[in-house]
Amino acid sequence: MLPENRIKRHEETVARLKEDIDWLHETGFWTDIASNADLIEANEKVVAHYVSLVRELSRVPG
Repeated sequence: MLPENRIKRHEETVARLKEDIDWLHETGFWTDIASNADLIEANEKVVAHYVSLVRELSRVPG
């Protein structure tokens, strides 16, 4: 997969995760193993990882 395609795919994932974070803030949703705050924190960490991937893939080689 070309870096440009991978970047686009990761950016779309970040957008979906941010929508999930917003939804979690609005709803107070929780699961039997994680509170709302835990779910938000986990999603924010995943977003940070994807943003880091996009940043690295966007660097000019050399």
